[in-house]
Amino acid sequence: MSPHTADESIYQVEATEYPTRWAATKYTLFFVVILALLPILPSNHIPMQVDDFNFTLEQGEYLGFGVRNLVAGDNFSVIFQVTGGNVNFYFMDEPNYDEWKYGLAYTAVHSVSSVTEYTWSVIVSANGTWVMCFDHDGSDTITVRGYIALNTELPSLDQSADLLRNVAIVSAAALVVAGVSFILYRRRHQVPGSA
Repeated sequence: MSPHTADESIYQVEATEYPTRWAATKYTLFFVVILALLPILPSNHIPMQVDDFNFTLEQGEYLGFGVRNLVAGDNFSVIFQVTGGNVNFYFMDEPNYDEWKYGLAYTAVHSVSSVTEYTWSVIVSANGTWVMCFDHDGSDTITVRGYIALNTELPSLDQSADLLRNVAIVSAAALVVAGVSFILYRRRHQVPGSA
């Protein structure tokens, strides 16, 4: 005769079926979340990155950002906004940036003077480190804020908060659905005599 009662036997069956059913529910929820996020996921398989920046420059100051490990064919983009004045913007390889810093002859892939708001993209022509330089020759203190992107579209300066909010809403909704599904499953398949 078995040392287990009928209730314990049922409990053991429920316990072995539970992980399988819950695993199926988890996979279903995972695919629902992925489908919900598809509109904001990248459409290509190239590694992508978006970074933001925010800094202040005094009169006569400049700031160069080295963007390392770019590969020929990468799509590099920048968007920025200046408050309190304007800025000169340059994009060049590292050797030319060094020449520019010391006042020597240099060649920039792109340069623009006295801008307060700017958007620009380029397909990188060679592997290596490229420099994005902001030069302030005005008399006021300025603040520059913006984004750089690699192999993806840039968010607008106002849309990035909307994107993060939408991802948070979709994630919260998925967690609520998972929690309610779990509670309903547990109630429907509760073992007699357990609380």
